Amino acid sequence: MDSETCCLYKIKNREGITHTMTEKNTPEELEITEEKATQNDTENPTSETAPTSETKESLEDVVIIAEDANSADTVEATDTDLDLDEELTDEELAILDDGDFEPEDFEDEEPKGKIAKHMGKILYSLLGIMIVAVLIFGYYVFPFYSKIGGTWNGTNTAGTFQIVNKGSESKFSFVDMNGIKGMDLVFTSTLNRKGINQYDVKDTTVSIVLDKTIIKDEQIKEFKSLTDQVKVKSETKKELVLTYTKEAYKAAFAEIDVDSYFNYRLTNFNFTLQGKDLMLKNKDFASPEITFTHK
Repeated sequence: MDSETCCLYKIKNREGITHTMTEKNTPEELEITEEKATQNDTENPTSETAPTSETKESLEDVVIIAEDANSADTVEATDTDLDLDEELTDEELAILDDGDFEPEDFEDEEPKGKIAKHMGKILYSLLGIMIVAVLIFGYYVFPFYSKIGGTWNGTNTAGTFQIVNKGSESKFSFVDMNGIKGMDLVFTSTLNRKGINQYDVKDTTVSIVLDKTIIKDEQIKEFKSLTDQVKVKSETKKELVLTYTKEAYKAAFAEIDVDSYFNYRLTNFNFTLQGKDLMLKNKDFASPEITFTHK
């Protein structure tokens, strides 16, 4: 810096006196400058250091506005705290009081609440599904008579066969027995449940059914005349039903358990749980198995 050049500084002390200094001021020059500054302050009372009335009013307004803002923030914070207290559960308030909690403590509360809210509906739905499943499974495995109800037809080398089931009553027919058209050998039995979709029979009786629309009257008379072998059970305009006498039945079936002929097994279920095939197997006329289909 040049010796002839000097910089001015204004220094304001605690009493509001402004000192003007240069870098080369001596203590004596500092006293003179200080006295001049005092005189200038006396001559100019409205200098920058004295606050005006407008400035005071502005400052008061700022203070009032700041106080109002602080008050509003305090009220808003208090209301927020009250709302939070109302929404928090007892468990959450206990955690806050202890001062030992993590954000994860509150993140799981809402999902848990939603699950608990719908838990009853979920349980009832699962119970309903289980009941339906049990009913379906029960119907599938239980040998209801209705599952094999109706008319079933089958054939093999021994001839043509027909099964007619109505409730627990079952009729198995040799159609056109011995090649005679219109003459059927009929086994009438009571169905019995044996196992899963399996049936057997009991109390089997044997009869001969003649179709009078096919068989001539002379042949009908010949059958009626065989009184030592058969007797008339019933007769209509369309058919004649004959049963074996005790002697004839013993001669034909004495060594045979007629009930053992008829053991049925229902298979090949479709989407409606209706079995398509009814299987029959015995050692005399159904070996291998005869497959009967629903008519």
